[in-house]
Amino acid sequence: MALTIAEILRSVNPNIGLVVNPDGSYRIGVEDVNSDEVMAAVQAMVTVETPVAKAAVFNTALPAAEAGWLGATIAPTKSPSYINIYVCVSILGILRVARTVGGVTVTENLNAGVNLVAGAAYMFTVPWRTGDSINIRYSTTTGTITRLIIDEIGG
Repeated sequence: MALTIAEILRSVNPNIGLVVNPDGSYRIGVEDVNSDEVMAAVQAMVTVETPVAKAAVFNTALPAAEAGWLGATIAPTKSPSYINIYVCVSILGILRVARTVGGVTVTENLNAGVNLVAGAAYMFTVPWRTGDSINIRYSTTTGTITRLIIDEIGG
């Protein structure tokens, strides 16, 4: 069960709470609380996630159409989580995630199945879970993967 912000604040000191301002915003209300206790409560609420680098390709010839771009599939470090995919390709084509679960691979068209514009950069966020492995495919060849960066976030 997730705790509310007010519950986390009060777990540090029962005299800390959230106060609703007249405009509907919130502020931390304190009675007999020192600033270290307030900072400890705020730090307990904030989780900074460092992305996990999963794959990178730079200035590399496209493989055959629909062939995997990565030497090996990638899998989640944390689950559930997401991967951010940054991609730029020199020729138009449809970018796909090839997801394998339990030995069965399906493809998922990114960008609503619409061709990526040659030389344009795109960002996609894709959810994944334990048991998933992913590779990247493209509908065409004879071009260049200008840049591919895949980072895992969340979890």
